[in-house]
Amino acid sequence: MNELRQTPRRAALLGVVGALGLLLVAGSMPADAGDRPSRSRTHHTRVQRTDTGHTRRDVWTNDRGKVVTRDATVVRDREARTRSRDVVLTRPDGKTRTLSDELTRTESGYTRETDVTRFNGSTTSRDVTASYDPETKEWSRTIEVQHTPSK
Repeated sequence: MNELRQTPRRAALLGVVGALGLLLVAGSMPADAGDRPSRSRTHHTRVQRTDTGHTRRDVWTNDRGKVVTRDATVVRDREARTRSRDVVLTRPDGKTRTLSDELTRTESGYTRETDVTRFNGSTTSRDVTASYDPETKEWSRTIEVQHTPSK
């Protein structure tokens, strides 16, 4: 009967010894073994209100001094029931990605036109027309998308 009581203790002891052995082996490995080299970056954001919306500028700088910027301008016209957004993302090599977005409220819903030009020159245009039916409480959307390959 003593042997039965000692068997679980021995199993637990072997488990602890095994875990300590793994920790010792892992502790002797270099910290970056199998990992990518560590890198750092900074990110600064400046948001400023305007009379009709806001602007935002984001700047990322990595530890090698390479800089990526994102400039966005949002303009809202309550009377015309429109909201526009223009965004330019600039990579360290000077290439840009632009986005232009125009949202207009209609009596029954909205229209939205979005144009994107990517770093390689390819473009996407997306037009949405949406309407809401208060009787059925359902939205209806028509979406058209056009892609142009890079130049």
